[in-house]
Amino acid sequence: MKDVEVLRSFGVLNRTFLAYFSHAIANQGLSYSEGAILANIGDRPGTNQDALALDLVIDKAAIARAVKGLKEKGFVRVKRAPSDGRANELTLARSGERLLSHIADLNDAWIRFVTSDLTAVERRKFFESLGKLVARTKQLPPEWRGRPS
Repeated sequence: MKDVEVLRSFGVLNRTFLAYFSHAIANQGLSYSEGAILANIGDRPGTNQDALALDLVIDKAAIARAVKGLKEKGFVRVKRAPSDGRANELTLARSGERLLSHIADLNDAWIRFVTSDLTAVERRKFFESLGKLVARTKQLPPEWRGRPS
């Protein structure tokens, strides 16, 4: 059963990154989820919680909890979107920007480590293929992505 090996590999990569990242940001008082949300807000300043939920395939309640925690810790600013008074625009506070730099360094170190045995061509193809897999996954019905329809 070759598929089991592929699924095991996805699981190992996911679990080891989660453990690495969680350990590395714990001293900042952040959970894995908060760190991931902070990184994505930093990547897309002005984004909103609905967009994050769609991009990350995480339910809106989990996004709201992470944003609330980040706001309470002073890492994220939340303001009403001028174009839609029901939506919040999310940006990083200065402390969030400093933390984002640390998170970027952690992510870069992880990617360098796990891809260190790949050639430049293999790395490029791996990243392209991974992007295709993620795009395909987002075409699944919402209930298969852990989100209610």
